[in-house]
This record gives sequence, structure tokens and C-alpha cells, in this order.
Amino acid sequence: MQYKIVNSYISKLSLLETLSAKEEIRTSFKNSLTSLLKLTEIEPAIVTDNAEWLNDDYNASERPIDFDTRINVFGQLIQSNTKFRRKMLTDIDFKKTNMGILTDGLYIRRDRDISNISAVAFNEIGFDLLKEVRDVEEVKKILTLCYAELIKIDVEIGKKYKEIKRQHLESNLTYVTSAQLKIMYPLLSYPERINTFGRDNGSFIIYDFVHSLLDTKNDAKYSQDVYDFDNFCELYIYNKSIQQAICIGWGAFHVNRDELKIQSKILRDDKKDKTNYNNQIKSDDFAVAMSISFDFARITMTLLEKQHIGEVISSVWENDFLEYAKKNEIIIL
Repeated sequence: MQYKIVNSYISKLSLLETLSAKEEIRTSFKNSLTSLLKLTEIEPAIVTDNAEWLNDDYNASERPIDFDTRINVFGQLIQSNTKFRRKMLTDIDFKKTNMGILTDGLYIRRDRDISNISAVAFNEIGFDLLKEVRDVEEVKKILTLCYAELIKIDVEIGKKYKEIKRQHLESNLTYVTSAQLKIMYPLLSYPERINTFGRDNGSFIIYDFVHSLLDTKNDAKYSQDVYDFDNFCELYIYNKSIQQAICIGWGAFHVNRDELKIQSKILRDDKKDKTNYNNQIKSDDFAVAMSISFDFARITMTLLEKQHIGEVISSVWENDFLEYAKKNEIIIL
């Protein structure tokens, strides 16, 4: 097995079938979300003024792509629309409509770890919902609802494309905490626990884990001014084609003034304090909202039985891998 691709692997779908199925999954998923959760899709933000800081730098672990302009404004390519959606939700005053916002965007994350499930290109389908009760159970509830819709889409895609299996997602969803994983697998590292639990249990939501990662040497890439660590959840599925547990979705309530102060102290990061976005948090200008995001490429590679994410999203790769893919007739976008 090279590049985590099984020897003699051949895609069960042609390139045209792959592209068609990918768009069918995208359309079905977004239609389900907008209908069930009363969401309005808006055009995603692509760039931001550095002073606004509508970007998520993943606790400064990933460098944004900066650029200058002819009007002496310095900008960045946005790596996630999470902050942008929060700002728009407040600016449009969605409280009057009791609706939320959905964006579907393609972003560049230059420092993202590159592997069979991660690319420099990142396709995020995300939404923000107005919620009055800040509670982890609410986050779990919404992620579970989204997962149920993905199961339906999975079955429909399997019916249409006979070459692939009828269902790739487990019918049941397990909820687990970091502490519980540690008790179950005391001798394993955190990534090993995640993979082993996924292999043994299928799909699951992990919660109450961010603080434990911040207290260890694990590479925890969580920004203090985006999510509330106390109710942050991640949705994992076990991809049987590559025998790997992969995170396809995550979310929490947006951080508020008090949590920002606590989380900034934990991460020892105050460089964003004077940005316009963080000033709005401190002034309690934002509406109380939950934010959920999905890695669409990981979803499609699982449902279409692809063994490499490059088969469903266009990105950049090392020459050695591209030569391997060409030699083995694996079509990389």
C-alpha cells in the first residue's frame, strides 16, 4: 500500500460519473440543510481586510495568503467562512426571520497537512444558526440531524450508481468524550484512539476534548476567537475503503466575550485583540449562534469509494504522487 492506496485499486466510477455524482451529493445535501434548518444560502467570502480579521488562522498554525492592492489595503485569502457567516448573521439581523446562513466555498490552506484525506484546497459547506441556549447537547443534536440526511443521500447515490455499494455510513451514531477514549485505550495516542474507536464503533461524535488536547503535546489547531471550546464537537465516520476514521464535520457555539478572554489566556495569544472582529465580540455585538461546517471532499470520497481525496477535489500534489497515480491509472483532478 502506497500513499494509503490499496494495491491494484481502480475507481469504480469514471471521471464523468464521479463529477456528476459529486454535484448530486452537493445539491442534495445543501437542499436538505436549507429546508430542514431554514437556511438561506449566500455567496461565500473569498478575501478579507487584514484589519477585520475575518479569517481563522487555526491558532496561528496555518499562514494565510496575504496580498496588497492598489488602494493600499492589505488583504488575505479567507481559509474558512465561519467568522464571515457570524458577522453576516448579525448584520442582516436574521433574528427577525428566525433563519440561518449557509455558505459553500473553496478555500486555500497552504499549511494544511497533506495526505490521502487532506489537500491544500478545502471545500467547506457550513452554516450558522441562531440559538438561545448555549449547550453541547444542541450541537450534538444538529450534527446528528445532518448525519441522518447524509445517510439518506448515501443510499440514493448507491441506488443510482450500481458499481458502488448501497450504503457507506453506519446507521447508528455513538457519542464519546476524550476521557472515555482514554479509559478505553490507555496505551494509545489520541489519533490512534480515534481510529481504533471508529473501527470498532463506526460513526461517532466526540465532544469535551479540546481542553485535553491543549494540555498535551498534540497538535491542536483551535483558534481562541472562533468556537467555544466547551461545546465543540467533531463528527467522524469510518471509511472502510481506506480503513481510516476521518473527521467530516465539526461545530460549536461561537465564542462570546467571557470565553474569548479565557481562551486567549489558555492559548497565550493576544495578537488579535485589536482587530475589528474581536472588538465586536468584546462589545457583545454578535447574535448568539451555533456554527457547523463540513469537509465536502471527505464526504464525497467516502460515498464514492475513492481512496484519495485528490480524486474529488482539485489541488496541488508532489510529483512522485502524481507519477504514481498516472502509472496506476488513478485520475487526479
